[in-house]
Amino acid sequence: MAGALSRGQRDALYELVAAGELTDEQARAAVEAVESEGRARDSARARNVLVEIAGYLGAALMLVGGSVLVSGLHDALTRPVRVGVMAGLTIVFVLIGAYLGGGGHGLREQAREPGVRGRIVATLFALAALTAGAAVGIGTPELGTLLPAVGTALVVALLGYLALPAIPGLLAVAIAAVSVVREFANLWAGPDYSPYHGGTFLSAHNITAVALLALGIVWTALALRGLFVAPRLALALGVIILLLGSYWPLGSSYELWSYPVLFLVAAALLAGFVRRRDPVLLVGGLIGAMLLVGEGLSDLVDSDLLGALIVLALGAVLLFGGAVGIRRAKRGGGVERSAPGRTRGE
Repeated sequence: MAGALSRGQRDALYELVAAGELTDEQARAAVEAVESEGRARDSARARNVLVEIAGYLGAALMLVGGSVLVSGLHDALTRPVRVGVMAGLTIVFVLIGAYLGGGGHGLREQAREPGVRGRIVATLFALAALTAGAAVGIGTPELGTLLPAVGTALVVALLGYLALPAIPGLLAVAIAAVSVVREFANLWAGPDYSPYHGGTFLSAHNITAVALLALGIVWTALALRGLFVAPRLALALGVIILLLGSYWPLGSSYELWSYPVLFLVAAALLAGFVRRRDPVLLVGGLIGAMLLVGEGLSDLVDSDLLGALIVLALGAVLLFGGAVGIRRAKRGGGVERSAPGRTRGE
């Protein structure tokens, strides 16, 4: 129980009783007051958890119900009706979110002190982005592109995130932004996955990669400056987008230009770790290096066995060299940097 006294606290309290500083009745009253407060906090916390689960479950059931209605009765319902169902869900999510958030002033308060209500509101706004995009997608099939749909989802997600910066909104913005990049590339060059489109570099595959790299650079830079909520998660999303953009051309078309780009991305992330000591940058740099080595060896070496042995040997050399370097630094009285601006002896 959060408000229960420990054994040491009880002993200290009754030592005061033995010393005559408190009466036995006063000590029992103090213990009862503390434990009553703890029981009340535990009860309120349990109610908050149940309310939060109910909010998430209700929103999820509404989304599933609307989706089943639109997809299951696709032939029975006209397109305007299906659009109306998704648009209606969007309006409901936004209105309930605004009501729970307490309007503009309440949303600003929730942003400063996020709690149960704030998390539910942010989730509703993120779901509104999904249903708004679905409504536009259902209503514009003749366009042959999902760009208006994912663009609408991105706009609604951005508005929701600006109204209440929270993790659900951050995830919705990231997913919608990547989707917009992909659909824009398809619209620009056509859904062509070949290395070159019409004898030029501008294939949908390459445009997607370049756009993802640009998005990842901007996103990561903003995350490093602390301009997003949940900076560590925001940085992880930026690193994922960067790695996705640098690896994208190797996924099917094996563009040679992606190797130096992947090398630069991995090196930049590792250099960022040296400077900031952020494990997200370290993990991203290591993943980039592993992708680079794995894809490079698969192109240069025909035998999978030989490629695997080369990777194992390279890893063993680096690991052994690092271990020797660390031991020598320890013998020489070196110091290991444990955090930015702080050092400690071995």
